[in-house]
Amino acid sequence: MSLRLRLIRSVAMVLLGTLAFGALLTYWHAQQKIDRELSAAVAVAQSTAQVALEDAARAGIPREGLRRVVHAFDGNRHVRAMLIDPRNKVADTSTVRAPEADEAPPQWLSGVLDQPAKVVNVTLPASLMKFGTIVLESDQRSETAEVWEDMQLSLTTLTTFCLVILGLIYWMLGRALQPLSALSRSFEQVGRGDYATRVPERGPTELAHLCANFNIMADALGRSERRNSKLNEQLAAVQEEERAELARDLHDEVSPLLFSIDVDATAIRKSAESDNIEAETTSQHARAISQAVGQIKSQVKSILGRLRPAVLLDLGLSNAIENLVAYWEARRPHIKFELAITEAGWGDQLDAAIHGIVREALSNAMQHSNPQRVEIAVKEKAGIIAVRVTDDGGGLSEPSAQGSYGLLHMRERVVAKGGRFVVRNREDGLGVIVKAELPLPSTLSNNKRAQSKQHEAIAS
Repeated sequence: MSLRLRLIRSVAMVLLGTLAFGALLTYWHAQQKIDRELSAAVAVAQSTAQVALEDAARAGIPREGLRRVVHAFDGNRHVRAMLIDPRNKVADTSTVRAPEADEAPPQWLSGVLDQPAKVVNVTLPASLMKFGTIVLESDQRSETAEVWEDMQLSLTTLTTFCLVILGLIYWMLGRALQPLSALSRSFEQVGRGDYATRVPERGPTELAHLCANFNIMADALGRSERRNSKLNEQLAAVQEEERAELARDLHDEVSPLLFSIDVDATAIRKSAESDNIEAETTSQHARAISQAVGQIKSQVKSILGRLRPAVLLDLGLSNAIENLVAYWEARRPHIKFELAITEAGWGDQLDAAIHGIVREALSNAMQHSNPQRVEIAVKEKAGIIAVRVTDDGGGLSEPSAQGSYGLLHMRERVVAKGGRFVVRNREDGLGVIVKAELPLPSTLSNNKRAQSKQHEAIAS
């Protein structure tokens, strides 16, 4: 069931409850009204009959006077007069004016409002007592008909009022909830990936606010989608760059060693096939092969370290960063590296993020800055892990360098951990400072403080 129909149903139930309460009040009021009207009518009839009987006693026509008193009530709507003879039988009675057929109340209403008839014996003058007595009896049919007429008018008015109110509420709800239809269609479009859809910010304050928030959400989703697309492109470019670098390393470092192994092995084979076998020459070739294999193993280990940093991280963050530095020291022996790294790590995820930041920063410095000195510092202070890589190379020559793939990759790593990332030239203009601040999770911070206190207690 729609929200509109649910609201209409709720309002209708409230109106029906109000009508039921009003019916109870109407019933109580009708009972009170009938009782008051009949009591007043009987009292007036009693006074009228007393006066008429006294006139009849003075006129000296007792029987005719009593009959005239009884029929004086003919056509009365609320009271019937009866002459009861000495034998306690009805000698004469007046006629009560009953309601017309179209004015008569329904039988159920007469039964609901039926009250015991009010009966009054009128005291006769002494000269008329021997002829019988006069009894006045109330008749509520006309009064019930009046109540029914009032109820019909009230019910018609209330029913018309309720229908008008329901119709007005139905129309107003349709106008007020109209933005929800547009909002629902817009949600469907967003679900299909159309983040450009917007809804008009109109209607009641609450719905207008909801539409405004929807537009903000759709705009944020659109920006996120565009950023994700850009990041996917950057990731593909970074992967391609890493594959190209790996191919260069294999070609420049491993291939020459394999070639030298092949040359030495061929020389050994030719010496073995000839009759002129010199032990010293064969030994030299064997040593050359062994050295080449050792260098290949070192190169393969370095490549694996770059491809699988988690393997090196098992031995600690400090050891993994030292392996990175050793890799570049082997290729750039003229560069001086200075390390200031906390021995303890901060968990697999944070260690992997820090390792990635340092790796990217070193790679950028080696490829673009041509530094003579590189400083790497990883320290914890006040629940913050500060990572800093500084070189004395050429610095960032163009603003566009801020958007290089490596820097963007580092920035995304830091932002994903809820940290801050800054890349800028040094104040002296010689080199670049890469700085990242990562918040330390509270559980890790508490554990490290507990360990620190434990070490202090042991030392003391």
